[in-house]
This record gives sequence, C-alpha cells and structure tokens, in this order.
Amino acid sequence: MQAATDLSGGLSSSSEFWSTVVLPYSHEEPVVRHALIALSSIHLDYVTTDCPDDQNFNQALTSVETLLQYNKAIRQLRTYLSSRDRPSIKVALICCALFYCFESNRGNYESAVAHLRNGLAILRDALAGRTSEVLARPTEEWPEDLQKLVQFFIRLDLQATVFHEGRVPMIEFTSYDERIGAKDIVATDSFRSLHEAQLALDKIRNHTWRFSSINAAYKHVPAEGLPPHIVHEKNQLVRQYKRWTSAIDGLWSQQSGNQASRESATILKVVHGSAEMFILANFPKDSSIFGASPNERARKIVALIESLRLTDAYRRTYASEVGIIAPLAMLGSVCLDPVVMRKALVLLMKSKRREGLLDAQMIVRIGKRVAEARAREGGPLKAVADTGCEVKDGWTDSPSPEAASPERLDITPDETCDFDNIAKVYGDELRK
Repeated sequence: MQAATDLSGGLSSSSEFWSTVVLPYSHEEPVVRHALIALSSIHLDYVTTDCPDDQNFNQALTSVETLLQYNKAIRQLRTYLSSRDRPSIKVALICCALFYCFESNRGNYESAVAHLRNGLAILRDALAGRTSEVLARPTEEWPEDLQKLVQFFIRLDLQATVFHEGRVPMIEFTSYDERIGAKDIVATDSFRSLHEAQLALDKIRNHTWRFSSINAAYKHVPAEGLPPHIVHEKNQLVRQYKRWTSAIDGLWSQQSGNQASRESATILKVVHGSAEMFILANFPKDSSIFGASPNERARKIVALIESLRLTDAYRRTYASEVGIIAPLAMLGSVCLDPVVMRKALVLLMKSKRREGLLDAQMIVRIGKRVAEARAREGGPLKAVADTGCEVKDGWTDSPSPEAASPERLDITPDETCDFDNIAKVYGDELRK
C-alpha cells in the first residue's frame, strides 16, 4: 500500500492507474505480477537501505533478491511475447512501465529510458496503425484502462524530454486542429474532475515540449525575427494555459473537503505553473518571466509546493510521476527573485525525494559542480552561505534538516546557475 501511494506521487490519476490498471492485470497475468513484485522489492530496498551520506540509493545497493526477481520478470516477458501469436499490447506496455519505474528507482537511468523507448515505440506503432476498432475511435471513447495507460506513457515521455535537453516527445498527443487553435485543448470552462484536468494538462505539456524541441532554433530569436506560424502556435499555447487556469478554479473550490484530491489538484497547479512560465519565457525570449524580483508567479508555485509537505528530510520516497522536483530545480537555478531561489534550493537540499528520472540530492550535487566550475572560471558566484553545513567554493554539502531553513540561506539575485548547464551536467553525471 505504501509503495502504491509513493509511486502515484500524490496524483489521483496516477493512483487510479496503479489501482485500476496495474493491480487487476497483475491478478490476471503472471508476467505482470512478477514485474510488480520486482518493483515492490526495489521500492522496499529504496526506502529501507542505509546509504552513505555522500551518495544516493543506486544500483550497487540493490539487494540480490530484488535483482533475481527482476531478471525472472524480464525472462517471463520475453517468453510471453514469443509464445503468443497476438500478445496483448496492454500487458507489454504495463511491463515496460513497471521496468522503467524499477530502473529509475535504483538510479539506472539509461536502462530506464531504454524500457521507456520500447514502450513508446509499441504505443506509437499501435496508434499510427489504428489497427483495431478500439484504437480507431477518438481517444475519449477508448476503454478506461487504455486511456489511463496511454496517459501514463505520455507523462513518462515528457519526463524523458525534460531530462534530456533537445529530445522530442515520441508521441504526439494533440490533434492537428488542437495544435493550430481550431479546437481548444481545454474545451470546458470548468473541469468536472481531476482526471479531466490531468488529461488537458498532459495534452498542453505534450504540445509545449514538442513545439519547443522542434523549434529550438527559434527559442531566443527576437519577436520580429520569428516566423508567423511559430508566433501563432505559441499564442495558442499561452491561451490554453490560461483556459486551464480558469477551468481548474471551479474544481478547486469543490476539493476543499477532500485532502487527497486537494493535494492532487495542488500538484497539477505546480506542474501547470512551471510549464506555463517555461513557454512564456521563450519564443521570443522574455527575461522578465524569470528575471522579475519580486516574482509573484514563481512565489505562488513555491508556496503551493511548501503546502504539500513532500520534501521529507527523514525518509526517501520514489514517485513515478514528476511533481515538485523539476519545478524546484528550474526556479532555484534560473529565477532571479532571491526569496524564490532561497526557498527552492532549501526545499531541494532538505528533500530525499526521487521523481522518475529526477533526484533532489543529485540536483543539489550537480548544482555544486556547476558552481565550482564557475568559480574556477572566475565567474561571479557566492551562491550559498551559512546553511548549517560546510560551504565549499560557493556551494554546499547537504545540510541537516534542522539547519537548512530559508532564514539561514543567503543568496543574492546574481548568483543563479544556468538551468541548461545543470541539465547537461546532470546527463553527463548519470552517463558515467
């Protein structure tokens, strides 16, 4: 039960995926059951294994029993796929998702992405072929379990895109009419459920990162130099983000009596807010989005994250979904409001949370590497001061939970690290 709660990352749609798709199939299909047992085992290793202070849970700390169970699940999937004339696409996709979570949980990111690539290739071919009567229908008319499975992979696809700069999401989750603005992605004035809000946000973010990756050459081009079709598409995206904000407000007021639903809605607002800032800051480059100080937009995002209390300093947690780590990394590295930077960095340093491919402590260590590199090059970097732990070359080792507090962290606006550099170093670090 604890593993399912952690894996969902606090999102109700993700929780439904694990409880209404994965669990039922694990009862029906032995191959899914063994894959789920392996994931449960690695999760137990992750939350209970004592790690040295200077490293995260990784491949070397995985128990022998867990690896044996994982290898058994891999062999069973191979047997399943080779012994049936028409193996179930759903079973194959569920296993790919479970193997992705297994590998990202233990820090084996290249293997995780390989499993994700396999699952996305299966899904892309199935969607492109529309070989069955079910797939030929509009997405909204698919069986509920297939909708949830596809949505889960769309979000994993976005995870990998945020993690690897320049990657284009493999799946296009929006229609042509939605991309050109002939049809609204957010087709309602008020969401009726969190599932509807999540679906719309998944579509907007998928469109955002495909648009940004495909048109990366125009990201920082002045407004007068942008082709009209890029200006139009960016404006349509901004419009959909605004419509999503309006549509969630009506649902937000209905969640006041349900703590779990309220937290899920809060995470959606965090993800939405950070993605909206990203698109507003580019095509053309608008330095005021992250450069404003005070930055009310960024402060609202940090306040929402603080209200979630997901940065537990005493317990490691793994979530399959991206929720707060990527937004905190972005705000802590590129936002020039010192209050936002201070709080974002403290939340990361206090957290033992891993979300998919992103690990809070890894981001802190990479920030330290970027800071040290800048210091060697003679760049202006004072970074972190007096966090209650040893400060080296303008950065810091992870502080004790009691020591790391906003009041004790002294950062000034010119001390920001470039997020693109952090993303690049992150990738280099994990490929070692």
